[in-house]
Amino acid sequence: MLIFLYDMCCFFFFFQAEDGIRDAQESRGLGDVYKRQGINAEYGTSQDTMEGTITEVLSSALSSLPTSTDLQDIISKLQAHDPKDAGPSSPKHSKRSAFTWPAESHRFVSLSRRIDTDGTAYTYDSFVDEYGDQAGEKWNLSLPVKSDDDALGRLCALVRKISACAEPSQTPTLMQAARLMVTTIAEQERVEAAAGCLSALCCALKWEAGEFVSELKQMVLLAETHSARRAAAMGLSAALKGIGLVAIKRYDIVEFLGELVSSDNCQTSSGRREVGLFTIDMLFKFFGYPFEPYVVLMTDSMLLNFDDQAASVRSAAEEAATAIMGHLSSVAVSKVLPNLLLQLDSRSARLKCGATTCLAQLTRNNKRALGVSLPLIVPSLAQLVNDSNTQVRQLAAKALENIARAIPNPEIAEMAPELLGALSNPSEHTEQSISILMRCSYVHAVDAASLSFVMPILQWGLRDRKAETKRCSVQIVGTLVSLVADDRDLVPYLKQLDPALRALLGDSIPETRLFAARAFAMMLQKYGESKFNDLVDWMLSQMETGKEQTVLDGAIQGLAEAVYALGIGKMAELLPHIRLKLESPTAWVRTTFTNFLMQMPIKFPLELVPYISEFNQIALNGFADNALEVRQAALQFGIQMVQCFYLRAEELLLPTIEKAVWSSSGNTQEAALMLLGYLLARLAGESELSLDPDEMQAADSAVNKVTEKEAVKITEALGQQRHDQLLCTIYLLRSHPESAVSNMAGRVMRSVVEKLPSKVEYLFDQIMSTTLPLVMGAGSSAQASVASRCVANLAGTNKMLERVMAELDPLLQQAVSLGEEGYVGILQTLTEVTKIANEKKMLSFSELLFKSIKAGLLCQHPAVRTVATELALVSIERIKMEKLVEQIIPTLVNEIETANPHAQDALRKLLAAKVKANVLLKAFQAHMKANPSKNDTLDAIMQENTGTGEVKKKAFKLTKKAAKHDFVAPGKNKIKKTSKKLTKAELAMQEEMAAAKKGSIGH
Repeated sequence: MLIFLYDMCCFFFFFQAEDGIRDAQESRGLGDVYKRQGINAEYGTSQDTMEGTITEVLSSALSSLPTSTDLQDIISKLQAHDPKDAGPSSPKHSKRSAFTWPAESHRFVSLSRRIDTDGTAYTYDSFVDEYGDQAGEKWNLSLPVKSDDDALGRLCALVRKISACAEPSQTPTLMQAARLMVTTIAEQERVEAAAGCLSALCCALKWEAGEFVSELKQMVLLAETHSARRAAAMGLSAALKGIGLVAIKRYDIVEFLGELVSSDNCQTSSGRREVGLFTIDMLFKFFGYPFEPYVVLMTDSMLLNFDDQAASVRSAAEEAATAIMGHLSSVAVSKVLPNLLLQLDSRSARLKCGATTCLAQLTRNNKRALGVSLPLIVPSLAQLVNDSNTQVRQLAAKALENIARAIPNPEIAEMAPELLGALSNPSEHTEQSISILMRCSYVHAVDAASLSFVMPILQWGLRDRKAETKRCSVQIVGTLVSLVADDRDLVPYLKQLDPALRALLGDSIPETRLFAARAFAMMLQKYGESKFNDLVDWMLSQMETGKEQTVLDGAIQGLAEAVYALGIGKMAELLPHIRLKLESPTAWVRTTFTNFLMQMPIKFPLELVPYISEFNQIALNGFADNALEVRQAALQFGIQMVQCFYLRAEELLLPTIEKAVWSSSGNTQEAALMLLGYLLARLAGESELSLDPDEMQAADSAVNKVTEKEAVKITEALGQQRHDQLLCTIYLLRSHPESAVSNMAGRVMRSVVEKLPSKVEYLFDQIMSTTLPLVMGAGSSAQASVASRCVANLAGTNKMLERVMAELDPLLQQAVSLGEEGYVGILQTLTEVTKIANEKKMLSFSELLFKSIKAGLLCQHPAVRTVATELALVSIERIKMEKLVEQIIPTLVNEIETANPHAQDALRKLLAAKVKANVLLKAFQAHMKANPSKNDTLDAIMQENTGTGEVKKKAFKLTKKAAKHDFVAPGKNKIKKTSKKLTKAELAMQEEMAAAKKGSIGH
């Protein structure tokens, strides 16, 4: 399929392919064939002209090619007929002209020559044939000669032009000229020139040149000498080049070469393997990149020839690898590389050397072509540097040096020697190299070559045992991600970085977890979620199933950074799942996801506004949670919301907080008060407020943080009325029955109000206007109770009792019109005031108390009578109001006599209450004794409380005569008679005494 695609695209890329590979690459020579070829230093300039048709001139000129000593003579003959001003005679000719031999391609097949001792120029292969092991020394001492590359290029160009302009009727003449070139190649005369001209002629002949391909294939098979094989390989490659890339498939060249290269590994067939390698080399030089798919198919066979028994085959394989591997595209490199890496583990030293040679040559490719494969090449070369084979070590070291010299980043290039040491010996030099990388200040962009050196070291550092090494490594990774010039350069390393960074998310060092999370965020921002398909799901699963706190913290931090990199849309996508987990029956799961939400206000300070109301509700639900850790997490979440959105508090935060302070849960109220305190302090410019109680302080004490000048900022932000209303709410909750709530309200009030007494006096009217409606039923029963206690606390303050009573007096006078709930509330408030206020000052309000108690006791509502009874008892016990007793008992007795049904209930409640010295009962008895009444209700009440007859005592009846010492008076504990167990000696003594007694009686 790959070959077919290349065939389909060959027309589009033909001109790039015709230009060959990017850099000029000198080829090896044609052997001792050039022993017979002398090269002159200067060219002739004859301008002979020839009569006749263009093809005749071409045939005549080419016929002299094998015998001519100077290409310039042939060029001069053809220049007179150069059709540079004449256009093609037909569209067919124009098409042929497009597929011509490129003018510069001769440079890739030309030979370099030196002058030997006989004064003649020879190729290097000829030196090898002549001098053997001393060829290299002789070659270096010989003088180079002027190359005939330019002349060869002009000759090929002229033949191309003349052939393209030939008429179809002149095809036989072109065929004759092409056959002449094939014969010239077979005779090993002017092989380069003949091959170039043959390619140009085949370009004009196209499929008519197929017979020459067959002849040249046969020539390849029958070549017996080194030079003959090179000549045949060049001729076949030139003909195929002229016809075009499609000829490779049409004439089964790949199968043909495969059979040659894969011939039996024996000495007799070594020539076939050698010529096959020569042909592959030449075809790649002629075709360039379009031939890469076929090179990929033949790489395995070419590599196996490095382990051939024949030295000539191994040399040909090395030559072909050197020419091909250094000029591949990125796609071809990625296809060839797996086979090379596989051969590095071979047991054969030759095969390993061959694979190392190919790897070393791959490093000569354009760095853009190597960008995808360098992550595999550099670590492999680093391992080979420590190989037991000397040649392998040298080749690997040289290849790494080639990459190091090509690093364009100046900071990393300066550190290249130290990095090479770490690549060669990671166990000893990794820590030092990472330390150097950490100290470096990166300014320039990082390229693929730089990454290939640095990333293997960082990958070792990420898995190091030392915490400092891991921390530095992950920090450098984040830096490099942001400095990569081309995002594609980092893609090959993502598969290795992903598991390493995931492991570091659970590291015990917080900084390491933070840098790992940020590295993930930067990579997600560059490459999106497609490169990390399961990363977010993995983090969510860690948050749900993690057992260690470090794992949970790392997953929370990583997911927060990932969501930040992917945008607010990702958070909206995850919200349904988060809502579900916040209702989990497991407390630590709820805590974990609440902690995750706490990161969102920092990441999305603007985009999160539409979700604030929902987040506030989540925090509110968390305040009421049964688990302490969930409540703490919800509180921190709420504080974070306050710190991030305090400037829009009135719109976004205050409605939820004000709702939470009157929640039915005391935990919620306490947390809401704390948030309100932080909010007011933040509005005042104070960010270091701490409302946590100090063990050395009282429960509700705190240090003032907001001065009067700073409190002006709160007023400017919220308005005076709103500010005062919030302070009134806080002061009101200081009277909450739960100590945790009241203490928190006290700490908040002292923290945000500098002079509390004067501020309370200033807020008195607003406090009363807030509390009295609550007292009379405007809110819940809990609010009414708190409001009553708040009014009482105000009354207990110096100089506030008169003002409080002045506010209560009109309400008490019209209490009946307030309804049952309002009546109960106002009496309950008066009761609380009576409990707290100064006793002496309250005596001045005894008349108001008597009227209120009397009206309440005679009220039709039982709840009112109950509260009035409580008020009466508190007044009697605390204020010592004897006159109240003297007044209230006769009043109730008179009302009972007038058949008031509510009075008897009130009297019964009063008499049933426990009062010191039973003053109420004594007063009632004294009144009834002084004022006897025949009222049945009063008699019943008297009988219920005092009785009407004597108490009968039950006489003790002795049913059995008991011994004196057994009698026990009634009500006394009976003493049980117990017998002591005698010992044997005591029993014997008793028997003796009994016997003696009998004896005395007998006498």
